[in-house]
Amino acid sequence: MNNKWLKVCLIISVVFIVSVTAVMVGDDLFPVVETDVQEDEATKDQDERIGSQDKAQEAKKVQETKTTLEKKDTNASEAGNDFEEEKSNNAEEKVAEEKKEAGSDSTEEETTAKKNEYEQETAGEADKNNEISVGADLEKAIHKVVNWYRENRNLPEQEWWEAYTALWGAGEDLNNPDKWQTAQDWRDQLPDGLDPDHAGNEHIRYGFMLLSVEEDPTNVWGGRNLLAELAAQQEGNGSFGQLGRHIWAMELLNIGMELELDVGSWSDQGVRQKAVNWLLNEQNENGSFGRFSELDFTGWTLITLSYSKNHEGVSEAIDDALSYLEKRQQEDPGTADFSGGDWTDYNANSQAAVISGLVALGEDLMCTSSRWVQNGEILLEAQLKYQHEDGFFQWTIDKPGDIDIATSQSLIALLDIKHGEYTRHRMARELCFD
Repeated sequence: MNNKWLKVCLIISVVFIVSVTAVMVGDDLFPVVETDVQEDEATKDQDERIGSQDKAQEAKKVQETKTTLEKKDTNASEAGNDFEEEKSNNAEEKVAEEKKEAGSDSTEEETTAKKNEYEQETAGEADKNNEISVGADLEKAIHKVVNWYRENRNLPEQEWWEAYTALWGAGEDLNNPDKWQTAQDWRDQLPDGLDPDHAGNEHIRYGFMLLSVEEDPTNVWGGRNLLAELAAQQEGNGSFGQLGRHIWAMELLNIGMELELDVGSWSDQGVRQKAVNWLLNEQNENGSFGRFSELDFTGWTLITLSYSKNHEGVSEAIDDALSYLEKRQQEDPGTADFSGGDWTDYNANSQAAVISGLVALGEDLMCTSSRWVQNGEILLEAQLKYQHEDGFFQWTIDKPGDIDIATSQSLIALLDIKHGEYTRHRMARELCFD
């Protein structure tokens, strides 16, 4: 009996223990499953919140970018005097950051050098933006001149031979009758008085005009070679006559050589050296050329000497001429214009000649850090002051003068600046005759 009750009690105890264990395990299992579900739901909620935050941040970035661009557009027109102060502050901040990272061992000289470096980088960016704006003004000015020619000088008369070069340089097809209606009988008929030994300027004038309409000046009017005839007129001392004729004779013959045309005796290096020597002897003590209108003759001479840099004495002569031009420009530091000195006022003609000479030497006149910038004004801006609202150029701002000469020479100068190459030298590179 006692054994039976003992067995019953043992069974009851085992059942009780198993029940309690099951309950305890159950209480421990359900929280685990519930936690997994909660974590999944929390992860999902978090992903949704992150997604919403990403979208919000993306929208914020778009708005910030838009605001930044709007601020840049506004600042571009309002920068003005604030630029230098902002540039300096930014430079100081960058230098301070670098100094903090590197420690405090930087010297005052190193700090100043770093600041100058950052300011130069910032200035370079500003220069690029300014060049874009000035470039648009240049294109507009050229367009206005060409339109003026079409409406008022279609085509220019033979006396305005420089206009032919200018219009060619502007990309005009002077053989297109739909644009340029004026008869050009001179191309088909030998001009009166143009003998082979004619000592005037006609060989030079017609030589450049023929090139501008893309005709060969060494085979014209029944087989005449204007370049060989011109070369034969050189005197024993190397001269082609007066300074102006000498300069342009050399220029035309040099272009003929570049085009690989028959230039007669000019192909002889000794003959060319005599011409260069004669020209160098014409340089004045102050570095200029010419007995009057020194700016014009100096600019033209630089054009011609740019083809003869390897000749003895040319480099020194060019340096002296550039020093003279710098002094002429610095007489009035408030403008980039060149002073004509005692002989003449500030004028478009003389300045155009100088611009062409400088470009022929390789000077970058669009660069706002060029030595030819005065008081923030580049030479292009100085030249455009002489342009009339109708498109032509005046001799001076107050006196129209001979607008045909001023306009043709100014258009050539504008094209020189645009292409970074003297227009007639570009002609020598682009034309081709079989």
